Amino acid sequence: MSSKNSNDYLLRGIFKRYVIQVIAITAAVFFATVFISICLRQWLNGHDPFNYLYYRDLYLLYPALAIWVLSIVLATYRLFKQLVHYVDELQEATNLLFDKEAGAIELSPELAAIAEKINALKAESIRNETLAAQRQKQKNDLIVNLAHDLKTPLASIVGYLNLLNGDVKLSGEEREKYLDVVLRKSEALSDLIDEFFEMTKFNLADMKLHVAECNLSLLLEQIIFEFKPLFDEKHMACEPHVPGNVSLWCDADKMSRVFGNLLKNAYLYGDEGSTVVIEVTQDEEIMTMDFINACKTIPEEALENIFEPFYRLDPSRHSAGGSGLGLAISREILRAHGAEIAAESADDKVRFRIRFKK
Repeated sequence: MSSKNSNDYLLRGIFKRYVIQVIAITAAVFFATVFISICLRQWLNGHDPFNYLYYRDLYLLYPALAIWVLSIVLATYRLFKQLVHYVDELQEATNLLFDKEAGAIELSPELAAIAEKINALKAESIRNETLAAQRQKQKNDLIVNLAHDLKTPLASIVGYLNLLNGDVKLSGEEREKYLDVVLRKSEALSDLIDEFFEMTKFNLADMKLHVAECNLSLLLEQIIFEFKPLFDEKHMACEPHVPGNVSLWCDADKMSRVFGNLLKNAYLYGDEGSTVVIEVTQDEEIMTMDFINACKTIPEEALENIFEPFYRLDPSRHSAGGSGLGLAISREILRAHGAEIAAESADDKVRFRIRFKK
């Protein structure tokens, strides 16, 4: 029920009660006056045969009118007293709104709709406060993780550069090996910094998409080919199941980032020797993509936060686990495309499901 409807309902209820009270008072005074007048006339007829005092029952109108006015004033006073009581109730409820230790706020039956909204607002406030605390914790964890993520490759780079620049004589093979390590660590550091900048860009500005029709099968084949060396390290495989020539209207570069993040996630957390399966199904309105890989079952509470920025499924795995921004970036890209992503996990498998509207 909207706020305006709730206010109208409360106003109609109060006004209806007041009108009923006025009608009841008027009827009671009227019938009481008529009854007393009839009784008085009968008594006068018995004691005044000349009807000299017959008109005296007309004097009943004055006390009857006075009683009626006094009763109306009293009913109006009670109405305003009830309104003031409602205001006091609402003021007290406002004081309890941000008191987490207080239970559900209860108001008069007439204010039940308002009480329901206040309790919903209180619950939302508690949820927002909890979410803010979680975000702050995630940011604090990010600082610790970022320090470790940056320090580890930097330490390796500095160490190997000192070896290359030192007095120790190195063979050509050793020098080439150390330079290769320095290059890989530098690239990893650059990727990490780029990831942070990209997430900041998504948060600060509207994402600009360059949408065009692309062949989904070819797009997936290209990305899977790029990940083949990584999958080979863990003896993993990737099997796409795409029916026919499925076309997708999207920004191919950004969508490649989404699919790459999901495959990277499968590589980081997937079981060694397992197979990553990509299933594509579609109907007249929705196209669905499922990325399925074998890994340890993810708890339900972790699934609720897995797309949040800075969240790590395994906080102990610093550099190996990335920055915790990949899935958050993927969700933002998909939202910009009007798509949605969700995760579910059971029986030592995890499924990331993307739903595109046609």
